[in-house]
Amino acid sequence: PSLLPPAYLYRAGFVGRDQDLSRLVERLEMTSSQGTGHSVLITGESGVGKSRLASQLMRAARKARISCLLGRSVPLQPGDSTESASVLGVFEPIFRNIADRMCLSGAPLNDFFDPNIAVLLQIFPFLSRLEGVTIAPTLQGLSQGEAEQRILTSVLSTIERVSKEHPLTIVLDDIQWADPLSIKCIQQLLNRAKSRPWLIVLISNAEVPAYLSTREEVEHIHLQTLSSQHHEPIIQEMLGGIRCPQALLTYVGNQTQGNPLFIRMCVQAALDDGYLRLTQKGEWFFELTMDDLLSASAPRTLRDLLDNRVASLKQIELQLCRALAVLGRATELSR
Repeated sequence: PSLLPPAYLYRAGFVGRDQDLSRLVERLEMTSSQGTGHSVLITGESGVGKSRLASQLMRAARKARISCLLGRSVPLQPGDSTESASVLGVFEPIFRNIADRMCLSGAPLNDFFDPNIAVLLQIFPFLSRLEGVTIAPTLQGLSQGEAEQRILTSVLSTIERVSKEHPLTIVLDDIQWADPLSIKCIQQLLNRAKSRPWLIVLISNAEVPAYLSTREEVEHIHLQTLSSQHHEPIIQEMLGGIRCPQALLTYVGNQTQGNPLFIRMCVQAALDDGYLRLTQKGEWFFELTMDDLLSASAPRTLRDLLDNRVASLKQIELQLCRALAVLGRATELSR
């Protein structure tokens, strides 16, 4: 018999969020044309597509030649409070990006950073590598409130320098894990956005954070799971446009309840576990018996899918994942 090449899946497209994206793009266009700021909060359960929606917005912004900054909190461990989160952790990716922009452009420090940027060296030590950074001004003798305000002023002034009075899109993801100083910075950022051409998009897994609940200028978009009519387009794109077996569509719908991330992982797990396969005729075939469904190997939840993927890793891959889990999303090579 002839051997079939290994089957693989394609990346699923952007499905079921056109109305939400149009709403965000409308705010982007208003920010650009009118020079007035807008703020939007996106909430929804994990995997529902909040970050994907924001990435589509940033793609539209870059296409319109509008600069983008992306910040993100580092996930907390179970039982930890936001008090133990990295100081200004939401803004660390933004400052890494600005530092990279400066190095690539060859421009002087003051074109990108506040003159007092050195006050942030203890928070963002990677800034010490930038040419022109001097020893940090002392914060000794200042009250906690005065020291925090000096730090926040440096952060906000730097973002303003990047904007240079041009439209700017700022996306801050996973703010449910934001540390107290990041929250204060977000609040002051929202205050300044009222008079600047900034579109600020905040993303949270939880409900509306308490510090945003009274801010009437912040619009709220809550993403629900996808309706059943959107399941098939996602799966069919993953299958390379080939017709989706009805049995697979039914299984995925029952297992995922319309969560886009779960849909993608569920289809991938079906392929990895052999329930989904490509026939010699180039058609997809899916078969899952009741015994398979009741067995421990058949994933029932997102946690099951993740556990199955981790269990399939080689020992060296597992060691690398453990190290990365400790190091986080970004780390210095010297560590």
